[in-house]
Amino acid sequence: MQSKSINIGWRRFAANSLTWLAKSMQLLSLFFQITCILVKSASFRLRFQPRVDDIFIVSYPRSGTTWLQMILYQLTTAGSMDFAHISEVVPFFERQVFSNQDFERMQSPRVFKTHLIWRQSLWATLTQRRVFHALWRFCVGNLNHTSGKYIYIIRDGKDVLNSYWNFHVSHLNYKRSFDRFFQEFMAGKVQYASWFAHVKAARVRAATHDNVLILQFEDLHADFSGSIRTIANFCGIELSPETYQRTLDRANLHFMKESEDKFDHITAFCLEKGLTRGKFINAGRIGAGAQIMNVEQQGEFDRMQAIVFGS
Repeated sequence: MQSKSINIGWRRFAANSLTWLAKSMQLLSLFFQITCILVKSASFRLRFQPRVDDIFIVSYPRSGTTWLQMILYQLTTAGSMDFAHISEVVPFFERQVFSNQDFERMQSPRVFKTHLIWRQSLWATLTQRRVFHALWRFCVGNLNHTSGKYIYIIRDGKDVLNSYWNFHVSHLNYKRSFDRFFQEFMAGKVQYASWFAHVKAARVRAATHDNVLILQFEDLHADFSGSIRTIANFCGIELSPETYQRTLDRANLHFMKESEDKFDHITAFCLEKGLTRGKFINAGRIGAGAQIMNVEQQGEFDRMQAIVFGS
């Protein structure tokens, strides 16, 4: 009887030890994966050579970045739709470490999409997000190039919050309530951290650099044709009647919605995980954010906006 008890005890000990070893190996593997990503990011940061005619589309997520990708793709090329995804022709700058795209082989003018914030210290980064995001941002670098043109698109913060919430639910399997997400967003505890800090940094940059254009999402929505001319003029693009009409026809939200898979970079991932497909490009509604918030949340958002932007 005693021998049997000892045998059971050793089996439990062995099982627990193997479980601990498996978890330790998983953590070690994750550590090496993260280290590899950070090293590759730092290498990319050192190797990247900006060009004077580069065009960067800059924004906080869910502000109209993909829309601008399509607009500038139509303005700077023949506009062929023969691509699997828009990031093949207008790359996501900081995800080069995952895509392994060779930016040096791209023809000028190169157009990039980025959610990077303008120059920020490592300490500021550490205080706004988790350590891994801070180290990743430090290795990839902030948006501190001086060459090229930069178009920063700003969308109403409440609508950004609403769209980001929908994206988390449909694409990232987010299970928490909107109230919880609201608090995380307000505290900057989401990917790319604080919307308020991101927008403020862009406004400060634009005030001192004439190669930065601030574009309002609502203006793009209200005057699409006029905005196309503004963008082309800022980038020094000669706007022929054919290019102008093609951009009007293909860079509108209705056309893009019909080609959803060319813009939603994680459609395949969503299908594999059984998540919702076809909600990456929304209707671009204005004012939806205020509708989903209660009165208290709207007041909190407005107070934060007044503190950060001074209005």
